[in-house]
Amino acid sequence: SLESLEGPHLRSEETNNFSTNNEFTTEKYDGHDGAFPLPNDVSIPKTRQLRWEREALVKSKFATGDEVFELRSTISELRKELIEVREQVENDAFVTTTTTS
Repeated sequence: SLESLEGPHLRSEETNNFSTNNEFTTEKYDGHDGAFPLPNDVSIPKTRQLRWEREALVKSKFATGDEVFELRSTISELRKELIEVREQVENDAFVTTTTTS
């Protein structure tokens, strides 16, 4: 029979009332279905908290994204400045040794 194909949960009288039946609403779950625990429901082990803090500290020491490109630009400018200063010091030292000789 057709009823046996539909199964006991889909009998025609139940499917007619499906849209008006409050049995299938989420109102009784209060926005939480229990699949994932809420932050207040979970106690995080101290070792995990310490690991997260340690990882955050390590990550804070490294540049990522746009910051990398900004640092590369700054390094390039500083290298050019360093080369200019070295050349100037060498020239000043050369001038000083030639004038005193």
